[in-house]
Amino acid sequence: PYGSIIDDVKEDPKSGRSSLQVFQDRLEREWGFLRREPTCLGGAYFPWICAGSGNNPWGWVAWAEDNDWGVVTADLLPKSFFWAMRVLFSPVWFPAKVAWSEGQKDIRFPVTNQYNAIDLKQCTLRTLMHWGYGPGAMNWRDVRMECPPGETCEIVIPIWNPATLEALKQGVATVCRCCLLDPSGFRPMTADILIVPGMEKDVKRALAI
Repeated sequence: PYGSIIDDVKEDPKSGRSSLQVFQDRLEREWGFLRREPTCLGGAYFPWICAGSGNNPWGWVAWAEDNDWGVVTADLLPKSFFWAMRVLFSPVWFPAKVAWSEGQKDIRFPVTNQYNAIDLKQCTLRTLMHWGYGPGAMNWRDVRMECPPGETCEIVIPIWNPATLEALKQGVATVCRCCLLDPSGFRPMTADILIVPGMEKDVKRALAI
């Protein structure tokens, strides 16, 4: 990603950011063009899979710069870039952080339904909340939502776990995991939202950026 001749925004080699961070930022920006720019007819990501060939000292995978661009290896193992792409190709993007203030019993944030023909009320928003450790610390509950295709609506998630609410009251940031299930039950998206107490201005500023 640092030396890409395709992207028109160059990354400073001294920035200290990893290739994965650069990849995510560029893909989010370019995928946003496909969604928001009326003059954009479409696009494609290439290549999907790393090339492979035989008769080389390392087995059937050819080690060459132009053979290793894919987000999936030649033996079909997903790279870290694959999971970043899956998040960005999701029809719904969730925020990384939301602010919480004393007295709140829920968290609220806008989402855009990027499905072409599915209302979010046909989907399932499965939320998981916890405070503590171990497999029994996290519980789940489905939350109702609705948003027509192409529209932006506010999602409201009640803080239904008493332990999560108690942690926030003590000033401890907690996580709400959101799993989006489409009408067929396929899960196109899982996102962890960090709920931060007492940081309303900082979180809103970060979301704006």
